[in-house]
Amino acid sequence: MDPLGAIAALLNGSCESEWVNRMRPQILGGVHELGGIVDTRDGYLHVVGGPSAPPESGSTRQETEFSGLWHITDIGDWDEDDLNTAGQAYIRIDPDGMGIFQFGLVVGDIDGKIVEHTDSTRFEFTWAGMDEDDPIFGSGWMQKQIDPTFQGEIRLHMGDDMCFVAEKQPSIQGNTPSTEASGPRKAPRSVYQIKVTLRSVKPPIWRRILVAADTPLDQLHGILQVAMGWMGGHLHQFIVRGAAYGTPDLEFDFDVRDERRLRLDHAITGSGAKIIYQYDFGDGWEHDVLLEKIVRPENDTLYPVCIKGRRACPIEDCGGPWGYKNLLEVLQDPSHPEHEEMLEWAGRQVDAEAFDMEETNLLLKDYMKLPAAQRRYPEY
Repeated sequence: MDPLGAIAALLNGSCESEWVNRMRPQILGGVHELGGIVDTRDGYLHVVGGPSAPPESGSTRQETEFSGLWHITDIGDWDEDDLNTAGQAYIRIDPDGMGIFQFGLVVGDIDGKIVEHTDSTRFEFTWAGMDEDDPIFGSGWMQKQIDPTFQGEIRLHMGDDMCFVAEKQPSIQGNTPSTEASGPRKAPRSVYQIKVTLRSVKPPIWRRILVAADTPLDQLHGILQVAMGWMGGHLHQFIVRGAAYGTPDLEFDFDVRDERRLRLDHAITGSGAKIIYQYDFGDGWEHDVLLEKIVRPENDTLYPVCIKGRRACPIEDCGGPWGYKNLLEVLQDPSHPEHEEMLEWAGRQVDAEAFDMEETNLLLKDYMKLPAAQRRYPEY
């Protein structure tokens, strides 16, 4: 079976292993709208612009008056440079009450719900995140003031309470294509140039990829599998600001957040920042996903696309970085007592320096054309 066929087989459930079948990614898209905060009073948070998402096709989740993505332009006595240190500051609330915000070097994941009070309706939430390298958490709320203006507070545990005012803007349709579609998609609003480097392997194995900035992490998982050359048969997760994002599992009490709820441009908000992609917890493969720069999309380019790379992907189940190093040493030494056994196990002689960018891009193109149903996690 060719590499793409193997990945498709794993992802669409045609493999015999039920454990592997549960790892199939679900592609969930979203069209995002603009919203904004407008206020000039001291001590208030000012937000404008930003795309937000309606519920996916067939979902029972409905847009609420609180859902949307907002760009933060001012917060109390913070100046604009501090506010946007890590990229454009923003706050987003999804229809299901989950969300994320970032201003300065403070980033927090939101979990909230709508609460009816005697004289008002509020969206009340708790949040947890990081302030640079320090864990931080708190709570907050927001409510409608005068349509379309909202006001509220972001509270830091054992820290400051920051009032904010927000103004929502009309929805913009068509930002993201339907996830049920196959074939060419509309050009994204912005494109991330990322460098994906496999840790603990020398010489380094890496890929440079152009990918839509609004790609959800579950889709990024599939893209990284194809671009690197993995076969998709093992567990994976992303580490974002100290939190794990992967496949939610109700059967096991894993402390992992749903990767379908977090987009790449919300996970990495500024050039030079990175997240970690972990694959096969037994072998322990870890990849640095570094945002090198943000580029303008080209209308005639189908993303994602690999623009450079070095060296072949390791063989699956070889024992991680140490096992791969040992495997190469044995295969390169015909006199080694384990040479024949390891060659039979590998199934072929391994060319560790090989990397075919043209073939990689053909596989990426074909993978993105797969029907959405073949790229979904099962519902459970």
